[in-house]
Amino acid sequence: MNHTLNKDHTNIVKGLAIMIIVCHHVFWNALIIKGDGSTKILFSDLTIFVTRWGFCCNHVFAAITGFGIAASIKSKKPLRVLYRREISVISLAIPVYIVASIVFILFCGGFDTFFNIYHGSSSKSILNIFLDMIGLSDAFQLRLLNPIWWYFSAVHVFTIALIMICVFFENRKSKHGFLFMAFIWFITMIINPILYGCMMLAALSGFLINYYSLIDKITKLFHVLLRNRFIGYTTEFLFILILFYFWYFFIEREEDPHLVSAVLLPIPFFLFAKEFVYRIPVISKGLMLIGKYSAYIFMIHGLIYSVYPFSRRFVYSFEYGIVTYILVLMISLGGGIVMERILRIIGYKKMINVLKEK
Repeated sequence: MNHTLNKDHTNIVKGLAIMIIVCHHVFWNALIIKGDGSTKILFSDLTIFVTRWGFCCNHVFAAITGFGIAASIKSKKPLRVLYRREISVISLAIPVYIVASIVFILFCGGFDTFFNIYHGSSSKSILNIFLDMIGLSDAFQLRLLNPIWWYFSAVHVFTIALIMICVFFENRKSKHGFLFMAFIWFITMIINPILYGCMMLAALSGFLINYYSLIDKITKLFHVLLRNRFIGYTTEFLFILILFYFWYFFIEREEDPHLVSAVLLPIPFFLFAKEFVYRIPVISKGLMLIGKYSAYIFMIHGLIYSVYPFSRRFVYSFEYGIVTYILVLMISLGGGIVMERILRIIGYKKMINVLKEK
């Protein structure tokens, strides 16, 4: 039996996480605008729960990034990994930003309205636009076309930090590596405790999960030591439920649930996706598809429910929240698939792959 967390598993993790994040954003925004009559959405206990705690899945994405960097560093030089990661993030952000800006200019008020987002058409605004295009606006506390794109600045920050930590771990003893890790985390907490500090902690969780093969060891514990297949899976499922319960117990009682979530959520989330969701054929294939395009979905869905007035009015015009949610998710997924195909047809993907190999 293969106990390793592979690409299919991580795509399922990303698929689950992005579906929860979309639900969180869509219904959180609905709660905000419900008072002015812009939406007729009715809320269930489940949607209220996801709306309240769905942001925690941002930590799952950060953990996946940390997991991936730790895996890459085993076969490639650290600077090579950093270069390829940065090219991947920037090459994704640029075309989505360009298309999003064109749509905004054409349908949301023209150039004047667009430049007003960045405080006019001065040289500082042009620099702001460029940094927003490559995902760095929030790192410099500048304006964003789409407010939820702050995440890309966080990715830049903890990618660089994790590469430095990886080098330290490889060249020095682990105890020194942990001290350096704590120092890096402390710096990010000073910069921004929620957006960068907690996301950095989640990325570190993912890094350590890979570095110490924690998922492999946990699954082996249940499937090798407990020889009976049924007892092994049942015990593992109960273990995952306990971990989720601890996560929920602490986030309900802590003043800052971000720190708790960054530490406690990745392992049960990874295990649940790998050991149980992966074994349900239709659901796992659907989640793999959504996970594959999760970055596009993340970038596009905020435009639909928040940035563009015409799409916001449309998706919130339905009484049933499930309709709004499915529309936002499917439009975002469809937009991501179409954009990916177009970028391949025009040779953009090939050019980026060439750049990664330089």
